[in-house]
Amino acid sequence: MRFKAASVADPMFEWTQYSEKDKSSLLSKNNSLILENKTIDGAAISFMELPVSLNDEDFIVNLLMSKSDIKEDKSFGIIFNYKNERNYAFLKFGEKQVSIIECEKGEIAVNKRVIYKINSFNDDLIHSDLEYSSDKNNIVVTIERKNGKLEFSLNGIYLCSLKNYKIEYPTFGFVAIGKNKLDIYGLEFAKEDAKETEE
Repeated sequence: MRFKAASVADPMFEWTQYSEKDKSSLLSKNNSLILENKTIDGAAISFMELPVSLNDEDFIVNLLMSKSDIKEDKSFGIIFNYKNERNYAFLKFGEKQVSIIECEKGEIAVNKRVIYKINSFNDDLIHSDLEYSSDKNNIVVTIERKNGKLEFSLNGIYLCSLKNYKIEYPTFGFVAIGKNKLDIYGLEFAKEDAKETEE
C-alpha cells in the first residue's frame, strides 16, 4: 500500500477549523492544529473527509498527534465514520481503558471496552511525508480494515477489533474531551489498490 499524507496544514484536506467561546480548532505557527476544549463537560472536534471511497477495500489510516494528558476529567479520542454531530463513532482513551463508542441519532452507546497502555512512539510507524515533530511521546492511532475486520492499534500495539463493521463515511479526526488541548499533525492513509492485488 502507498501512503498519502493529509496534513492539517494542507488546505486541500479541509480539516475543521473554528474559534468559539468554549472550544477552538486553529492552526499554529508550527503548522500543527491546536484543538482545545475549555469546559469540563463538552468536547471539541476536528476532522476531515478522505478524498477516496473506502467501500469494502482494505485500508489503513494513521492519525498522529503529540502527547496528551489523560486524567479523570480530561481525555482524548479518535473519530471515525463521521456523518454529522448526531451520527459518528469514536475511540475514547481514559486513564486505563479505551472505549469504542457509537453515537446514532444523538444516542451514545459503548460498543467495547479494553484495558491498554501507551508505549513509546517510533518514527517507523509513519509511512508518508507527513510533517511532525519527532518525540517518543507522540501518539499514533491506527484504524485498519483487513479481511472484513476493523482493527485498532496505538503506537503499533494492537488494541481491539470490530467484526462486520461497515465504514459508510471516510471521515476521520480527533476529539478533545473535558478541559483539554491537543496538538495535532494530521493523518496518513492507504488503501488496497485493485491493480496491486491482481499482479
